[in-house]
Amino acid sequence: LRNELDTAIKEDQNKFDDYEKEHRFTDIVHCMISRKNTPFSKKLFENKNLLNFVDAILGDKSIIHSFNAVRLNPFVENNASKIHRDTPRFYQNSYPLSIQAIVCLDKFNEETGATYLLPGSHHVKVKPSDEYFYKNAYMLNAEPGDVLFFDSLVWHCAGKNNSNEPRRGI
Repeated sequence: LRNELDTAIKEDQNKFDDYEKEHRFTDIVHCMISRKNTPFSKKLFENKNLLNFVDAILGDKSIIHSFNAVRLNPFVENNASKIHRDTPRFYQNSYPLSIQAIVCLDKFNEETGATYLLPGSHHVKVKPSDEYFYKNAYMLNAEPGDVLFFDSLVWHCAGKNNSNEPRRGI
């Protein structure tokens, strides 16, 4: 999986002349499912543990909205490091309409740039200030192979990777 992600990033670097300048492409790979050389990534769709968990939350008629990957390079910021939510529309329901599943390919911890989540923020329309977010957010430590699930409306961000290795997730 790590090799597939790294290969997809190299493909994007070769495809876009302004890859390094164009911040929106830096280290984020969109549409992993449409890539030719991603057989292991596509096998995630067959993983019964993942499917059963999603079905338990959203029901067995759920669909995959996007299939992206992120690589946090050491000592470099990217879009994932900005406080954001993964859906552009705010809705207030007592049940989730969309969830995120991050498959950790490397260790997620303070040094590598673990994901921060702000509990309860899926009920809040307005983006929190940086100060409020970091004071109240939880850092999610995870091991390779762990999967992080959360409501798509939760305000979150990646931490800064201060290690010497990339931190990757799908």
